[in-house]
Amino acid sequence: YFPGPSVTLALHYKYRWRIERLTRELSETTHEKIQAAEYGLVVLEEKLTLKQQYDELEAEYDGLKQELEQLKEVRPVLVRHNQMVPPATPVRQNSGSSGKLSCGVWMWGCRVLNESSQGAEKSKDTFLV
Repeated sequence: YFPGPSVTLALHYKYRWRIERLTRELSETTHEKIQAAEYGLVVLEEKLTLKQQYDELEAEYDGLKQELEQLKEVRPVLVRHNQMVPPATPVRQNSGSSGKLSCGVWMWGCRVLNESSQGAEKSKDTFLV
């Protein structure tokens, strides 16, 4: 049995239509996967940025925590000597050449008594950092 030309032509169009439909679906699916991959890259970049910010904040937190511990150690000495004299307005210390504020700690002036070799007391103004 050999089909006539009209049957062959009908099969040809049927398969051609299927191929075109599958090609469109493949193209759409590929486009969706590319979009998903691009979105994934944006998410990964944002995650990296957030991780860097977290690390910076954690380092700053550790520095502030260490500074607080140091201040806690010094405070009892100042209270014990009852020599704490706050300036008229609190001052913030700038760190060297970077111009960045150092940990944002308020400094309070205090009077520290030093004993000289003759036993007399001398005082000088100092600042806690």
